[in-house]
Amino acid sequence: MSIQALALCGRAVLRAKSTSAILRTSRREIQAYTNQWKLEEIRIPTPCGTLAAKAWGDASAKPILALHGWQDNANSFDLLIPYLKPKYRIIALDFIGHGYSSHLAPGLFYSPNSFIMDIQRVADYYDWEQFTIIGHSMGGGIGHVYAMLFPDRLKTLVTIDVPLPATMTTDKFVMMTVFSTLNLLRIEREYFGEKPFAYPEAEIIEKHMTAIRNAYTEDALRVLMKRGCTRIGEDQYTFNRDRRLKYIYWNSFDADTSEQLAALYKNELLAIRCLPMQFKREGYHKIQQIHQENCSRYQYTELEGLHHIQMTDPQKLAPVINDFLDGCET
Repeated sequence: MSIQALALCGRAVLRAKSTSAILRTSRREIQAYTNQWKLEEIRIPTPCGTLAAKAWGDASAKPILALHGWQDNANSFDLLIPYLKPKYRIIALDFIGHGYSSHLAPGLFYSPNSFIMDIQRVADYYDWEQFTIIGHSMGGGIGHVYAMLFPDRLKTLVTIDVPLPATMTTDKFVMMTVFSTLNLLRIEREYFGEKPFAYPEAEIIEKHMTAIRNAYTEDALRVLMKRGCTRIGEDQYTFNRDRRLKYIYWNSFDADTSEQLAALYKNELLAIRCLPMQFKREGYHKIQQIHQENCSRYQYTELEGLHHIQMTDPQKLAPVINDFLDGCET
């Protein structure tokens, strides 16, 4: 089916309900990878402190930067990476303010530009001439913008259930900016210098499960909690992430600008959406059409699963990524 048809009817170029029927990578094959990955913790110095990350694989292998979603952390990829082929160096990053990474100094605020700088800092630190990004949700959106800004640096982009394009009406932009400004100033007045709130594990899980429904399972949340929370007492946990992240200044473009930016990326792109679609954005299929027309290699795949499919169903997701990356090497 053409991307033009996709834009008209919202159906997929490749719709995978049963991955075994259409993919070359068998479950027996991907199961064999789980014991072949080496894992280490790394820290990258920055003016704000350090960026924390989990490094998987041989340091001399082809680099992949794995980018998590909003208020998640590098553990977002713990269940997926063991099913990816162990021929890469995968750096699963904690964005600034997330996980074990440092927070911004008091008085500053977070925006997508903060995270784009994180990507560039990591790439420069390791002297990567070209690399691949695998991004989930916000991480995929940030990777998408990075691809438009630095198209020669990014060889391959893999996005997992990303709500694109990031467009807003004027009224919504004003409302969101006022909302963020007032709440950030409130946090400065009320919380800086104060100890973070502590919660029992069950309450943390409930907060996440009710905030975004059909996003993950309790088991997946516990994986995120290992890096996203610190235990300070008997069944008492604090969040490691910066509370200012709740009020990010989101960048926004109009539809025309989003489409012109999308056309700047000419390299390889795999876009994966989860069904049923939790984040429906007007213009999404138009952006995919532009990518199909401009990218040297392009694939759009829909998979049935939760928003955090890389955690809840990694064995379904991994063959799609493995096969696409293999095709990029031929």
